[in-house]
Amino acid sequence: MVGNKRDESLIRETCREHGWSVSFAGDTELAQRQLERYAYQIVLLDREVAGDAWRQAISGLAAAGALCILLIPKVFDDHLWNEVVRRGGYDILPKPLRREDLARAIRLAWSYWMGAHRPTAIPAD
Repeated sequence: MVGNKRDESLIRETCREHGWSVSFAGDTELAQRQLERYAYQIVLLDREVAGDAWRQAISGLAAAGALCILLIPKVFDDHLWNEVVRRGGYDILPKPLRREDLARAIRLAWSYWMGAHRPTAIPAD
């Protein structure tokens, strides 16, 4: 869920450049329905779009599947980051979005997701 066309275009272009699939949802309910249908690993949540319900949005999206949620706020601080993580989110990607920061954040989230969901080896007897 992204709040403006500039950010949406930047996300589309960055994902296309890296060969990543992307889709957009206008609200949390649609995002949750998409998560039920498709196996997304990373969700970008614009705090402006979610409004005052961003906390519930992160908790609800986190409950919908094993994924990394990146909150996109205008202002970043450690308190906000702690709250995002406590509610099941992965990280914060502050505005204004920049291509290199976006790509780095998505790569890190993907690496984290892959490490967390890699099958563990069973020790041999």
